[in-house]
Amino acid sequence: MPSIKDVAKLAGVSPMTASRAINESGQVSMKMKLRVMRAVKQLGYRPNFNARSLRVQKSPRSPSMWKSLRTTTATTSWSAPHGRTGAGKRNISKL
Repeated sequence: MPSIKDVAKLAGVSPMTASRAINESGQVSMKMKLRVMRAVKQLGYRPNFNARSLRVQKSPRSPSMWKSLRTTTATTSWSAPHGRTGAGKRNISKL
């Protein structure tokens, strides 16, 4: 499965330019968009949404789960392991 880097290499542009052309974001000339789209078609490139979710650390499939997880972890108090002194209890939201 070809990656965005493969598309960029074939089109002769940077991976960032290829990404902008594919996502139609940012300033990319029509000439560059056409080069990228030809490379996309030639390679059969398809975006990997799982990789994108990992990259941006978000999951479009279950936003309520992530919100719940963030809320739970942000309000949990932690204490020093094995009775070590000096650390005391800390609220993770202050870290």
